[in-house]
Amino acid sequence: MSSGGRRRVLGERPFRGAIDLRTNNDRLRLARIDSVDAERGICCLEWLDHPGNRVDVEITQDNWNSWHMPIENQVVICGFDVKDRALILRFMPVGYQARHGDPSEGAFEPEDAMRRLEAGEHFWKSAGGAELYMDQNGDIVLSSGAGTYWKLTANDILSQNSETWRARNEAGQLVMGIVRRIEEFANVGETQSRSKIVTYDGSNIVDGGQALVEYQLKIAETADADPTTPNIDDPIVTLTLGTVVDGDGNPVDKDGSVVAAGADDAIAIDIDTRSGIGFRLSVMKDGDVELKVKSDKIVRITGGGASQAVVLADFIDDFNDLVSAFNSHGHIAQGPASPTTTPLFTPGATTPVTASMADKDDRSSDNFETE
Repeated sequence: MSSGGRRRVLGERPFRGAIDLRTNNDRLRLARIDSVDAERGICCLEWLDHPGNRVDVEITQDNWNSWHMPIENQVVICGFDVKDRALILRFMPVGYQARHGDPSEGAFEPEDAMRRLEAGEHFWKSAGGAELYMDQNGDIVLSSGAGTYWKLTANDILSQNSETWRARNEAGQLVMGIVRRIEEFANVGETQSRSKIVTYDGSNIVDGGQALVEYQLKIAETADADPTTPNIDDPIVTLTLGTVVDGDGNPVDKDGSVVAAGADDAIAIDIDTRSGIGFRLSVMKDGDVELKVKSDKIVRITGGGASQAVVLADFIDDFNDLVSAFNSHGHIAQGPASPTTTPLFTPGATTPVTASMADKDDRSSDNFETE
């Protein structure tokens, strides 16, 4: 056996710290990402310290459970293994000062801009503009590329700024903010759908139209197997605060007819059970109230005076029919005339009804059912 130990591999650092200048293994190199193959997880590098490039360089990650995919033109620091293969060690942000400066003074574009950081703060940003920021106070800000953000403060206050807020769990769905409905349109011979913002006057929101807002809560009867998609297609209760619109985004009245968004008969508050087949309470913008039970028993409370009676529409109709039938058979005991007395029922019946004992005893089977 040789006493000299194992033979040194080309590119490996000698034991005594000597540098092998024949390879690149003894120094780090800066490179620019020239292209990315996200499917294979590799990229092509262009060296910044000397002309040349490397292809099929594996994209390394921060740790086992962290994943990211770089984009072109990012600067990286590379090292080399014993076989002279390039390995990306770190990404090197450039132009820190310009990234949070004024774009008119040569700063980076908005998609490359970043928050101004203080000592101890953390900041992450995606290529699409989404941000995660932790400041010195212990606050956390999660922001989308559109500017919507969630902020959780060290004082346990959760605040949000967005056009539409949607929450789903086993109990149902809560939507609050700008009214959106699905709009179908034809595209290359086939029907597609997209989310449409419902405006006050029907104009395009992009052209300055005033958008409607709502607070809508749907309560599911049972929990779904997937808590993120509760069974809300047939909720047992739907509560809507704000202008009520149908599936096409049209403001509707208590009968479901399309009305103008600002019309007095447009619904402002609506409590509906079983999508209109059970109990429904609607409050119109002018203050009128309608209570509907089983879709056919209706109570309306309307304006028009200092005091207003509650009118049960179906009861009045049935009562008027009964009085007419009763009068047609002559079963009327006319009471004393009293010109100052006001009838207690609606104009459908012309004379108050008073049944005497004689009338009761003289009932015939053609007028009443046998007890």
